[in-house]
Amino acid sequence: MHGNFLYIRRDIEEPIIKHIKSESDAVLLLSGARQTGKSTLIENIDFAMDKFIINLWDEEPEVVALREARNFSEFESRLTHLFGFRPYENRILIIDEAQAASHLASFLMELHRKWKGQKIVLLGSILSNLFQSGTPMPTGRTLELTCRPLHFGEFLRFRAKDKWFDLLPDDLESITQVAPEVHAALMAEYELFLQIGGLPGIVLSHGRGEDFKLLLESLLANMYRDADRYIGQQAGGSGKRVPQYGSLLEHVLRSVAMHTGQPTQNSSILSTDSPAYRNVLPRVLEALKYWHIVYFLSYETAQLTTKKGYSSKKYLLDTGMTNYLINRFLPVRFGGSTEVVAKLLESAVLQDLLGFALSIRFVTSYKSNNRLKNELDFVASLNDQIVPVEVKSSNRVNQKSLSQLLAFMEHRNVDQGIVIFTGMPQKQKIEKRTIWYLPPYALAWFLSGLSR
Repeated sequence: MHGNFLYIRRDIEEPIIKHIKSESDAVLLLSGARQTGKSTLIENIDFAMDKFIINLWDEEPEVVALREARNFSEFESRLTHLFGFRPYENRILIIDEAQAASHLASFLMELHRKWKGQKIVLLGSILSNLFQSGTPMPTGRTLELTCRPLHFGEFLRFRAKDKWFDLLPDDLESITQVAPEVHAALMAEYELFLQIGGLPGIVLSHGRGEDFKLLLESLLANMYRDADRYIGQQAGGSGKRVPQYGSLLEHVLRSVAMHTGQPTQNSSILSTDSPAYRNVLPRVLEALKYWHIVYFLSYETAQLTTKKGYSSKKYLLDTGMTNYLINRFLPVRFGGSTEVVAKLLESAVLQDLLGFALSIRFVTSYKSNNRLKNELDFVASLNDQIVPVEVKSSNRVNQKSLSQLLAFMEHRNVDQGIVIFTGMPQKQKIEKRTIWYLPPYALAWFLSGLSR
């Protein structure tokens, strides 16, 4: 408890604390989209060390002077004389909104060499901006972690409803015995998760009975301004015909939301013959990827392919944002609009998987043959285990629709697969392989067991 503010633990705390307590002197880069809770997280984690926090967006003269430091010597001198910070005083140096000083990346090599052993954390929503203009990310001298929206287990924790998880069985074999009333309560919570998503501020705002829609609208407006500011700067355009990157980003987000879970080419995101936009759109998509706003899911196949332009599946970072853009933030009910529920459920399952996998590199899709339309929705690598996941938005599943799940399990010799559906938990044996049919709330419970 901090004053009237109750801090709620996030799962990403564990790898952050582990790094700070380790012997590693790599600079920790904590990235993540706006409003995912990076600053609150770092301010409230108990490191058993003092923290020295500077926000580079502040406009105090001292912060402006530090932000404008032209080289490491100036940076070090101003940090010492204006802020009283010296390395090796058992304090963690934390620089928030680090992208405000784009030249800060050029100091990292010297900072790592001269301040060896000093714990340093840089955080911001656009940290990729630090490594533009030919400044490479120093290999082996940084560790990047990404703060993402809440997965469903954290969502319950934020709503003080995680006690419902305590009523689930202790082992997977007993999950089919979950009580109907527990199942009903958790499914109702998951419907709310699909509606409002997992951005911490929005979840808390909803819990207080506030207009959480305004918070998301403000977040999107800031993202559009970020696009005009940062993508425009990197493009170096000028004059009356400079593209409106914010407007273009808004269009792209809506298009990605509408195509959730579908392989998309650039032409399906933006239909235009304008040569300018053929150049501009890839730049916007790259920004969305590195700002962790859109996830680009790669394919794994059973055979090598030389097919060029193989399209990726794209998802917005948060199911609530997707619901806002395609469904006006309206409530979501299983058994309702099949298309909307299917998009949101697939997006939410990815949100859960990324909450435990920590990196989009550990989650892919799968096709046994790249000419097939059918695919396995997700393959996650978690704690040295491969977890194939198929998502269905109905309460009944026929075995024919599981062809890609079964093909993957045979191809990779995986014993267990998961089907997310809206019915009661079930278990099925197909030859020597086990298929677990789990309601969506049980995925976070299952993944929590893998992480223990």
